[in-house]
Amino acid sequence: MQEKKQGSKGIIICLIVMAVLLAAGVAVFIIGTGPARNFSKMNDKAIMCINNKDYEGAVDVYRQMLEIAPGNDTALSGLNRAYSLWADYLDDDNEPELAAEVMEEEADYLAELNDRVHSKRISRMIQDVEQNARDYLDEDKPDPDPLVQTDPDDPTQQRPDNDPSVLLETAYELMGRGDYKGMLNVDGSTEADALVQLMKDRGQDIFIFGDDYNGEKDYTGQAVGLYIIPDGYYFYYGDYVDGVRDGFGTSYWKNGTETYEMYQGYWKDDAPNGQGTITNRDEYADSTSMVSGSFTDGRQDGDMSYDVIDSLGMISHGEYKATDGDAPEIKSSGVDSTYYGYGYTPYVELSDGTIIYYYSDGEYLGALGYRRR
Repeated sequence: MQEKKQGSKGIIICLIVMAVLLAAGVAVFIIGTGPARNFSKMNDKAIMCINNKDYEGAVDVYRQMLEIAPGNDTALSGLNRAYSLWADYLDDDNEPELAAEVMEEEADYLAELNDRVHSKRISRMIQDVEQNARDYLDEDKPDPDPLVQTDPDDPTQQRPDNDPSVLLETAYELMGRGDYKGMLNVDGSTEADALVQLMKDRGQDIFIFGDDYNGEKDYTGQAVGLYIIPDGYYFYYGDYVDGVRDGFGTSYWKNGTETYEMYQGYWKDDAPNGQGTITNRDEYADSTSMVSGSFTDGRQDGDMSYDVIDSLGMISHGEYKATDGDAPEIKSSGVDSTYYGYGYTPYVELSDGTIIYYYSDGEYLGALGYRRR
């Protein structure tokens, strides 16, 4: 390809693009540059801190990321999860006052951050965090949503508290009836973290539960599984054939206080293969974004479409083509001069219809667990 020199017109266009991105509170990274790689490494470091229960360390890293990109969704969700896990850890250690102080620290930081970016999402997060701080000091508060309702007179339900099937049975019931909002109380819970730690101690990446599943390696049927990946873990509910995911299934990952991501579609050879949809749902804002189309080994591969439905029922729609997890050109009919981030499909459309597309360095466009290169 012949190299072309960029004139003043090209420079002006680049400046306009960067201005639009910055106005949306998004850090502008050029693919493959040092800042993009460093940002990704910082996120990996924060996840490692959480896995090692160094929640204070994770908070420090996420705050550094937010200094670089004040409106970054990944950093905001990670910060909130790190603070919550830190407070839960203190509360479990019979130190509710310290847990409340951690929540108050988060609220203060978010308030300072919001003075810079003026985000409705951060405003809602502050309200939730302040309520959590009050809850830690309320010693008489009931369990808002016990994971499993048991009958003490029924011996079949008298299982040890650390029985991992208790957690997965709840996930099996909730995902089986499509109660994904209810899964917010399961994913990220103390019980889920304990099961993940148990699996890691055993060197186990997958834990499966089903009504007729008895540990057979060639299991065929419908079950729920918890899968550990480098980014954390996620739940799967759906079909298994000969011990691997095959048929129709749903993967689920809580990525914020009241937000989650799902892949719903067809699986083959233990990965998304065929038609499917990645959904990002914000229960608080009552908004949903979806990317639908063809997947190959978990990656977007073929004709894709995206739709965003806000709380008023307004829909933005567009289409693009992906090849093996990459989509350098996107054709859109979305709103002009607006930034969107549908999970891992961010783009900007300028008033002249030009689409600027980019994504995190070293990642595929695809379902959770299939994005790493």
